[in-house]
Amino acid sequence: MGKKTGGYIIVVLVTGYWFFMYDAVSVSWIFVLELIYPLFSILYLWLVSKKIQIQFVDVPAMGEKGKPIRLGVGIHNCSWIPDVRFRIRVIVKNGFSGKYFSQWLDGMTNGKKNTSVWYTYVPQDCGSMEISVESLQIYDFLGLFSWRHRVSRSGRVGIWPKYETVPLEISRGTREFQADSEEYSTEKSGDDSSEIFQIRPYQESDSIHNIHWKLSAREEELLVKESSFPLGCVVLLWFDFSEIGRNEKEFGQMLEAVGSLSMTLIEEKCIHMAAWFEQKNQRVVKWKVDGEEALYEMMQRLVLQEPCTDKARIEAYYEEAFRGARFGSTVRVMRWNKILVNGEQQEFLRL
Repeated sequence: MGKKTGGYIIVVLVTGYWFFMYDAVSVSWIFVLELIYPLFSILYLWLVSKKIQIQFVDVPAMGEKGKPIRLGVGIHNCSWIPDVRFRIRVIVKNGFSGKYFSQWLDGMTNGKKNTSVWYTYVPQDCGSMEISVESLQIYDFLGLFSWRHRVSRSGRVGIWPKYETVPLEISRGTREFQADSEEYSTEKSGDDSSEIFQIRPYQESDSIHNIHWKLSAREEELLVKESSFPLGCVVLLWFDFSEIGRNEKEFGQMLEAVGSLSMTLIEEKCIHMAAWFEQKNQRVVKWKVDGEEALYEMMQRLVLQEPCTDKARIEAYYEEAFRGARFGSTVRVMRWNKILVNGEQQEFLRL
């Protein structure tokens, strides 16, 4: 019971006392109006509640950790009744841990009008945030009584981590690791005859089979063709979420480590494969990262990751997914401060 409702009851009791103690027409009318007011209030609230519609007007698909996100909830009053006061309960829930908090938003809407109320939220963790409206409370003219009923409107916002380059050394063995691929290096030659790396003048050490006869005849000198070096996914980044449980802070820190490591590899022009066990679909997701666009799409998927603590199941899926696969280096990210390179933890990453 609110303060105004409590005050109303006290006023009714005092007026009732005067009604029985004094024979005054004005007191009688006031007492009668006070007694029938709740009936009119209930009828008013019931009619208005049937004419109020709620929807989200602005929920961004993505946000960034530490930066404000402005959320809008639209209220449409389909009736002609003016100055309808309302309260909306907004719930913000972390999609990884399940933790949530709520906020009440107050507003007023006029007849046949659309009204928007805004809520600003500053995310402190990465991952998926579910924004929902689950309760609408409408007040009568005097604000003495209210009518609350449940509604169901929800949206989802992916909160991105902040990237920063990490100290990383890529060895020559990893850079020159040859893997099957449809993409080829523009910096070095190889032995894949299906793609030409460059045409150059003939040298005594060249094989006669590499002479480009048609071009040589046209240029009137012997030219040879060098085969291309295929660019496969020479590095595997395996994201193991089993150790962090449902801790949303560690999940966010891990996403920061994942994004920073992948961004550093992109800057080093190292094509890599990112992979993780997806709890929702019960399968291993493999993602080839060959540029910023691929990284962006991967992070869109990763922020929606659900917790999985069954380490044995994850390992079984990992073994099955990469049985027979060859990589120059395998990086296992288990926590933001626990990264294993080929099974060993290194203070300075060297692939």
